[in-house]
Amino acid sequence: MRCKALSDQRVIQFVNSSFVPLAVNVTRDGFPEELTAMKHVEGIYKSNWRFEFGFASCLMLSSDGAVFLSSTSTESPGQRTDQFSPERFMAAMHLALVRAQKVKEIKRHDGTLIGMGLWLAYLADVANDFKPKQ
Repeated sequence: MRCKALSDQRVIQFVNSSFVPLAVNVTRDGFPEELTAMKHVEGIYKSNWRFEFGFASCLMLSSDGAVFLSSTSTESPGQRTDQFSPERFMAAMHLALVRAQKVKEIKRHDGTLIGMGLWLAYLADVANDFKPKQ
């Protein structure tokens, strides 16, 4: 990751202008409880013994760590593409920013039927990231 996407100047500039990067070594340190959006990834991690030897991914979460926004690696292991290419990173970050705006809109209507409908639409959108690619 560091020798591909994270060394590309476009990616570096975009990360620095729009995100707060945080490195988490889940193999060594486990999954941080305060980043609740990582719970779904923890299930994936624990479902495959091979991940104990390495688990490289880049997740984009909401600023409070509670909502998953995007990822560079959403394919199942047999369907991997080049998840760490600069282009893939840029696309994932753009998607995260679009979804962050949706989350802000949802939170404005929190506790209402409009808010619940927006959450359902958001979750359906995110679920599409994890469907097997043809």
